[in-house]
Amino acid sequence: MLLEPSPQPIEDKESTQFKVTFLQPGTDRIQEHVDYDFIIIKGGQEVFKASANTGQPLLHTTEGTVAIPYKFEEQGDYTVRIVMAGIRFIPINSETAEFAINVTPEFPAGIVAPLAAALAFAGILKRTSFKMK
Repeated sequence: MLLEPSPQPIEDKESTQFKVTFLQPGTDRIQEHVDYDFIIIKGGQEVFKASANTGQPLLHTTEGTVAIPYKFEEQGDYTVRIVMAGIRFIPINSETAEFAINVTPEFPAGIVAPLAAALAFAGILKRTSFKMK
């Protein structure tokens, strides 16, 4: 199983797309028709469960690849838990994969230009030597 969040780094207050690819065991081939759930946990508490938004106990992917959006409201350490409970419409003993992720503080756009200018100016000062006579 692969988990690919985008964009990187993950920032709070920004929408993140989690691309989940289910792979056949021991291969890089995509496993089609998977029943699964996608859960985000912070501090031991479930903060998001994809199936809860559908009213169904599980989600299903026909293609074996899904994109799940989520917007983090706080920075910090999270766990993404993906539970697989069926393959090709046949229930299996649940298999779980967990991924640790870190959400960084949002970097305000209004600071980017002044900060870049300040860093450029500091670089110029560092390369310029002043001599007193």
